[in-house]
Amino acid sequence: MADEERSGAADVALDRDESAVKVHDTQQLLKMVKRAESEVPADALWLASLRELAARCQDPSISKLLQEEQIVAHLLALTLNNKKKLQLARWQALTTFVEYWRHDAATQCLPYETLQCALKLSSHERFASKGVLMAIAEFVVVLALSSHPDQVNLLAVEIPPTEDDADGDFSYLALIKQMYVTLDNFAIRQQLVEVLLKLVETKDDVKALVRSGMVRSMLQVAIDHSNSSAASLGNSSVDALNDIEDGDEGEQTRLSDDLMLGCAKVFTHMATFVCYDSSATSLDGFLDPAVADYSSEQFVCKLVVQLMLSRVSLVFEEAVRLLQMLVENATLYGLLVQVMDLRGALEKAHTLVQLQENNVLRVAYDPYVLSLCKQQFQQLFPEIDAFERLHGSLVGLPADPDLRYFSDDSGRNSAFALASECKERGNWFFKRGNFSTARTFYRRAVSILRMVRLQRDQDLATLTKDQVLEKCSAGASVLVQTLSRQEWRPAMVSDVEDGQVEVIYDDDDSEDVVGPSRVRLRMNTTTLDTFENLEVDCSMNMGKAFSRLQNYERAVESFTHVLAIKKQHHAAALYHRGIAHMALHDLKNAQQDLWNANQLCRKLKGEQALRKQVIAAYSKLQQLHANKKKMDKKIIKQMMKYLSTIPGIQEE
Repeated sequence: MADEERSGAADVALDRDESAVKVHDTQQLLKMVKRAESEVPADALWLASLRELAARCQDPSISKLLQEEQIVAHLLALTLNNKKKLQLARWQALTTFVEYWRHDAATQCLPYETLQCALKLSSHERFASKGVLMAIAEFVVVLALSSHPDQVNLLAVEIPPTEDDADGDFSYLALIKQMYVTLDNFAIRQQLVEVLLKLVETKDDVKALVRSGMVRSMLQVAIDHSNSSAASLGNSSVDALNDIEDGDEGEQTRLSDDLMLGCAKVFTHMATFVCYDSSATSLDGFLDPAVADYSSEQFVCKLVVQLMLSRVSLVFEEAVRLLQMLVENATLYGLLVQVMDLRGALEKAHTLVQLQENNVLRVAYDPYVLSLCKQQFQQLFPEIDAFERLHGSLVGLPADPDLRYFSDDSGRNSAFALASECKERGNWFFKRGNFSTARTFYRRAVSILRMVRLQRDQDLATLTKDQVLEKCSAGASVLVQTLSRQEWRPAMVSDVEDGQVEVIYDDDDSEDVVGPSRVRLRMNTTTLDTFENLEVDCSMNMGKAFSRLQNYERAVESFTHVLAIKKQHHAAALYHRGIAHMALHDLKNAQQDLWNANQLCRKLKGEQALRKQVIAAYSKLQQLHANKKKMDKKIIKQMMKYLSTIPGIQEE
């Protein structure tokens, strides 16, 4: 027993001795690697020392020593001008260190200053050789995909510009872009896609991604690869084509598809931050080939169009440029015209062009982008029309139904159901940010409702006096012609006696007795209210869609139509029309609408949320007046008087 204990103790001592020797050897290697530039040993010796350190870093005690000695910072600070072999070895060693340490929970993440040094060194050595750039890429991938909770997002790392530094403002995004374009390596490109998915976390990150040119570069790489694959097959002789193995051809196709799929992944990720919630969510299924019947090219076409519907102007401009790249490719062009949202995206772009031509565009867009918008609209719109003539509406817009089917209750019910379906479909497109298509569905719904009412009114207007008396039962809705024969007043039948019709007028509840020649039947009140309520909903949504498209004049028309139906008693319509007037700089009408909206909100229960919006809008109205160069003192006086009459506005 004593012998075994002595043997165990000896083994422990031996292990300690070996560990001490290894640590001592490592310290010597560190001294060799960390010597000043003037004392750098022979390249072969330095390389051997560095590689040995990298091989030993998986030993916990050695790893701890390397971190304490700040080996990463020392390597990044070392100048190795024109020594490509040494530069390559340095980046490979750095990758090894970071790769091991990122899986070690006890390891601290690299500080911001070290990340800055790595970026600055990358900016100087990225042109040394493709091998060095590949090594830098592997380092960046490992660094970016670190799961350490305190790891700084690489997009936040910047190089402060200096007078003598041509690489000032260089960023990791610029570095990633160069790697993706230059390195014709599918595996590293896939990893860089994962890096982008990890780094882009906010809308501002998406903007930075767009400004870097990375988005266009990715699509260009995918298109170029697809074109070169097709060209190589097209230029081959028959004998050469017969010699191509199916596996080789399939591999080329797979690589092209995967590059497009990489674009689709990044574009989808962007959409979650800059597109409307409904559209961003609906894109998730595109990336699962098991559940979606789309090719990767179709993914990209759909996503580019979706980005054109973005609420961020910078992303919209980029999407227009991406769309032009698709247009210039024959294969993608054929797929593009089949995209459901394309018409709406083109109409949005065309509206911006018209606003710019009328000098009422609120956001300053790149003139080149606007010229592309005009060109794309002229080129693609006829293509969409031709496609839909053959295959039907891409968005499922129903044709106007035949008026003959509105003559009975069943037909009217079917028409109402169709109008309701158009409204729901319009709401779906509205939530996707496709306001042009949403507006089209709302307009179709209103058109159907108006046709039903018109057809019903025409049918009832042709009734004889006897038929009118026969149908004038108590509770029937009618129109009564005034004695002047100049207008018709809505009323309800209370009784019919001795060939005369007793009515109660809707507007003042007064009673009257009139002959059947002055009475015209109309839809019953319940049906009429149902139709009017749906028309109001669609007109309100249509006005909001026009507002989102910055077409405020048409928005005012839509909200005015609602107020005409509701006899000016619709607070939301007044509020939204006031906002539209503000956008048109019609401040007097904006003031009046907001005043009326506030008065209605004060009378109605459950409108406090809307009243807060009215108050906020009035604050905006104040700003418009304050920023106006030529002030109308009378309007200012009226506005201040208005503010003093509304309790709570001054405080809120």
